[in-house]
Amino acid sequence: MSDRRMTPNEVNKLLARLVDLHQKHRRDDDEPWRMVREPHDYDDGTTHFTHVEYTAHDTNGAPVTVMIARFLTPALAELLVLSYNNMPEIVAWARRGVDASGE
Repeated sequence: MSDRRMTPNEVNKLLARLVDLHQKHRRDDDEPWRMVREPHDYDDGTTHFTHVEYTAHDTNGAPVTVMIARFLTPALAELLVLSYNNMPEIVAWARRGVDASGE
């Protein structure tokens, strides 16, 4: 990883890409992403697996569970859920920070 800081232009391009990806993926009738714990007891002390999923709806409006990721660490699952569910707010805060930096 580079120690170089991103320029405001690079940050704005990244934020625009995040917004674009989020809007392409998200539909109004989708529910927020959520963490799901699947119970498992193993000799190594594992008590559950952590997955990320959400409920979408098919063309008839019936709910469909969409699996985003499986077998994650709880921290990575939380990062995915918090990032995705709060992407518009994260981008807005970042844009205000870039604008306030005056660079």
